[in-house]
Amino acid sequence: MVETIAQVEEAKDIGYYMNLSYPIQLVHDKDGGCWIAEIPDFPGCMSDGKDPNKAVENVRDAKELWIETCIEDGYEVPMPTYADYLAHLADDRKEVAR
Repeated sequence: MVETIAQVEEAKDIGYYMNLSYPIQLVHDKDGGCWIAEIPDFPGCMSDGKDPNKAVENVRDAKELWIETCIEDGYEVPMPTYADYLAHLADDRKEVAR
């Protein structure tokens, strides 16, 4: 059976997007003493934690809520981009984790 693009788009659910590898930007907030994790592909999707691992764990929860809201509201969920990946690695104040 040949599927149309619309049918393929409809088949994408939260699980589909959660399994994609989106870059996560980590920044240490020296003043606040915590780590901030952000998914640049999802505007406003960020969280923090006492260490980098906790920040990444927390942003994964935020990622799921961001995707769920996007789907429920009928917006297209962006696919992962890596355009700024190397630029973030070159910046000594930032780290990028996947």
